[in-house]
Amino acid sequence: MKSFLDFNNKRDRNDFYISIVVIFAFLFGMMYFLRGCGVNDLDADLAKAQIALTADSDGDGIYDAEDKCPDDFGLEEFKGCPDEGDSDGDGVLNMEDDCPEVPGSADNNGCPMDSDGDGIVDREDRCPTAKGTEANYGCPEDGDVDGDGLVGAADKCPELAGTRQNNGCPPDTDGDGVYDPKDKCPEVKGAKSNNGCPLDADGDGIRDDKDKCPELAGEPENNGCPPDKDGDGVYDADDKCPREFGPAENNGCPPDKDGDGIPDARDKCPDQAGTKANRGCPIADSDKDGIPDDKDRCPQKAGTAANGGCPEVPLKEEEKKIIREAVEGVNFASKSDLLNRESKNKLIKLVGLMKKYPEAKLAVEGHTDNEGDDAKNLELSKKRAKACYEYLARKGVPKERMTHEGYGETKPVATNDTSEGRRQNRRVEFNFSY
Repeated sequence: MKSFLDFNNKRDRNDFYISIVVIFAFLFGMMYFLRGCGVNDLDADLAKAQIALTADSDGDGIYDAEDKCPDDFGLEEFKGCPDEGDSDGDGVLNMEDDCPEVPGSADNNGCPMDSDGDGIVDREDRCPTAKGTEANYGCPEDGDVDGDGLVGAADKCPELAGTRQNNGCPPDTDGDGVYDPKDKCPEVKGAKSNNGCPLDADGDGIRDDKDKCPELAGEPENNGCPPDKDGDGVYDADDKCPREFGPAENNGCPPDKDGDGIPDARDKCPDQAGTKANRGCPIADSDKDGIPDDKDRCPQKAGTAANGGCPEVPLKEEEKKIIREAVEGVNFASKSDLLNRESKNKLIKLVGLMKKYPEAKLAVEGHTDNEGDDAKNLELSKKRAKACYEYLARKGVPKERMTHEGYGETKPVATNDTSEGRRQNRRVEFNFSY
């Protein structure tokens, strides 16, 4: 409890003592006035009172009136005494601890409690509320504290009524070391830390001795273990294939030797990566060019990946020149999709090339410059590609051997900042392949 003399700081304390000096001065003045004493005697007495109240013998800044060690320089937090520490670590400073080397209680001035005053501290006293002897572990020599008819050393539980057969201790029906009066589960063996009841380490409501998975929260119907829908011994929480039986080393999934995502049990080609559509087997490669038939534009003729599985067209240099001239020579006026005479002459040569190679394919691609609206440019590029496509078809190239598409201004081959660059971007490209 805080005393009225405990101040928040030195200034408050000094103000208090100055007020006391003033009060004493007034009282002494009245007394001398009534007695008819001289002023000089009054001043002398007042000076003495002030000196007594503000004296600080050890010079530590704490007036003697509130200094517990007025002759020893000390600290304010230790009430004017030197810092002597807390040797026994009981929270009571040595200067206030009657038992500085033995841990005790602040309520008992730092000494261990001895409730019955028999000289045996409570923590070592079997009968802490009944005065006894050291030879009898703090219990009375002839007393029967718990009233069970057993006294002294004969009673191993002097404060708990028991039976002679149990050496003065209460019964422990389940034999878990927790006596029945303090056992919340007296008929089920448990732990002292759990008041005599069985532990439930995983907190699933199933006690550990009945829980097949005491470290994993589970379900009663699964004997305390987590669910395992496929019954493969890998709990669903850790099972990457919770609905398919698989070994633990495969994270609960069925074996898949070829790693194609199709379990071996359902894989017609378990040693070769395949597709689901082909029941785990690889797609056939009829022309043996290393490109599966489903991705091979020429499945019956060996070709290259760069040409979509088709053989490269063995064009001569003069034939390649025809294609280059068509790309460079087929141009359009701005915002137009009409072929001029020069462009048609270039396309006629392409017709001859397509007839020379009857298995060749031709992709026609239209492009524009960046003048005007993007959507309109895209539409214009499609019209230009189609114009070339239709012209070639009229001149005898089968439509099934050609495709046409427009890309607007998205694939320029020159800058759009000059008229010449824009002219080059208004073009049609011809990609010749098998």
